[in-house]
Amino acid sequence: MGRISTLFQTIKDLNKDRWVRKYNPHQRFFVDVDWYNTEEDYLNALRDDWKSEADPFDECDHYVDVSKYDNFEDYEKAVNICLEHLEWIEEVFKYGDFDIDPQNYKNEEAYLGALTKRIKEKYDPENEFYCIDPLDYDSPYEYQYEIDERIHWLELYDPNHQYPVDPSEFSDEEDYVEAVNEWKDYVASLDAELDEEALKSDDMDDYRNKALKQMSRKRPNSVEYHLDNIVEVHQEENVSEDDKKNLGR
Repeated sequence: MGRISTLFQTIKDLNKDRWVRKYNPHQRFFVDVDWYNTEEDYLNALRDDWKSEADPFDECDHYVDVSKYDNFEDYEKAVNICLEHLEWIEEVFKYGDFDIDPQNYKNEEAYLGALTKRIKEKYDPENEFYCIDPLDYDSPYEYQYEIDERIHWLELYDPNHQYPVDPSEFSDEEDYVEAVNEWKDYVASLDAELDEEALKSDDMDDYRNKALKQMSRKRPNSVEYHLDNIVEVHQEENVSEDDKKNLGR
């Protein structure tokens, strides 16, 4: 009977030695394996020490689960990456409600790109105001205010979106209005160049589009814009005086 007990104890000791070699090979953590009857209990005790060592302030609890690791080196590496990523969150903590997990991105640029996309999906889903960077503002509410301001400008000065002037390119309302008025003058001057025969011509659309493209090049950063987006021209025998006046709005 004594021999059997000795054999069992020897096997038990050998198993515990294996646990130590596997999970605590350099004896870095002072967890006495003799206190534990199962491998899992011993490993969990080690994990508590791993967490105290690598993440003593529980900063990575939401992102790195120590119970998923079987060695300290891999866990410590994951925590260090997480802590680095958390610095990105701190830089844009004002947008934390969007809950973008930094662990899913390899670098800060990719993380901030994903965050910007998520913000725009909420406040500017059509990306109409792409020149406004949400990360330039101290809160999503300030960013939303800037978007609402540009929408207001459009409603006031270009409600039908007739002119290729992006209000998000301007920080000052007066500059935006000046740009819109320039386009209105361009269209009016183009209309003044057309005689009655041109207005009746089947080639009139082509002529006006070419002229408009030429005028677009006079403004730096202007986008190419087709005339049918600016004003609808009816191909009829006669064009009313009201239609011609509308070209200069």
